[in-house]
Amino acid sequence: MGKGAAKTIFICEDDSGILEVIKIILEAENYQIEAYENGRNLAEAVALKQPDLLLLDLWMPEMNGPDFVKKLKDNPKTADVPVVLVSAATDLEAIAQSAGVPFLRKPFHIDDLLAVVKAKAR
Repeated sequence: MGKGAAKTIFICEDDSGILEVIKIILEAENYQIEAYENGRNLAEAVALKQPDLLLLDLWMPEMNGPDFVKKLKDNPKTADVPVVLVSAATDLEAIAQSAGVPFLRKPFHIDDLLAVVKAKAR
């Protein structure tokens, strides 16, 4: 990644196996990772810590991706935080387009994960 502070990536994924795999892959690339298995404290954490990117599962306990993205974009403190929706949903592309954010379809190849993180992290 080069010099400078490591970029911080938040991952919100309710499947602990997928969450762990993404975390291991990104930590190996020197990203700082904060992992969340639900959206309960996620909005507060995003506002407080301003991650360089949020990888957000589309369907989560206590929230859904599009509503959460709208909440982030409506808050001036979090409006600029890049978000990528991650899901196996068949209508993921349409949902991501309506939310105005990019997406990564599950199952994904490691190279695709790394490419979207490098392209979208600020």
